[in-house]
Amino acid sequence: MNYLTPQFKDHDLGEVCGYLKLLGYYDGIINIALKTASIVDPDQDGLQWLKSKRNQADPKSALFDTRNSCYNEIFKVIGNSDFTEKSFDEMLKTSDELFHYCLYRYLIENERQDYLLSKSTPYLKPYLKEYHPELLWIYYSRHQDFVSASNELFDIAQNAKSIEEKVTLLAKVINFSKGAGLNQLCDEAIKMTKCALIQEEIEGNHVIPKSPQELFEMCSKMNRWDLILRLLSFINIAGETKKETISKAWANMITSQFDNNFAI
Repeated sequence: MNYLTPQFKDHDLGEVCGYLKLLGYYDGIINIALKTASIVDPDQDGLQWLKSKRNQADPKSALFDTRNSCYNEIFKVIGNSDFTEKSFDEMLKTSDELFHYCLYRYLIENERQDYLLSKSTPYLKPYLKEYHPELLWIYYSRHQDFVSASNELFDIAQNAKSIEEKVTLLAKVINFSKGAGLNQLCDEAIKMTKCALIQEEIEGNHVIPKSPQELFEMCSKMNRWDLILRLLSFINIAGETKKETISKAWANMITSQFDNNFAI
């Protein structure tokens, strides 16, 4: 039965999809919604609007909204308990690029991206790179690309907002990089973890992580020569040779301990 005409209206689509939903015919909903979207916007102007400056005054904006309203009929049933993996996989085979964009956005906004990230489509990785780079490492790990997963996680860890977050991310980097044979990256992640744990001893785990140089300078101001010596066991400090810095740290720590004992 052909429900479609060039004059097909949004409310008609909703009514038809409602009947199909009662029948549990989800593949029919997918097909009719995607076909309707292609009828109302045969030249893919909605997609072109998305890829341009997205000016709301552009007439193509309305075509984006119209296509999205068609896709919404599909989104209404994705969460149903009897919506099968087979239907989901068939849906991902469409070449409707704008549908893929709207689908990914819907799933991620509703925190239902886990299943999606295990899938492969021509559009998923580019979408994640542009809109959700924080999810790329999960995508790579689900596809057994632990080299890329390690590198993505390492970049995220360097911009962590707290010590706790950084240590958690670096633990994953260490795990993935070991499996991928990325010895240099693994060593760097271990060093960053050691720095973070030293900072945690001073400030707790909810502060913004410092660079090794910043941490060294903070420890120097606090006369924490014990922590400085720990730092110097695995990092280099700008401005002096490592040997000179270690000698100075030892001398300062011994003097500090002597002064404390003498005061007692």
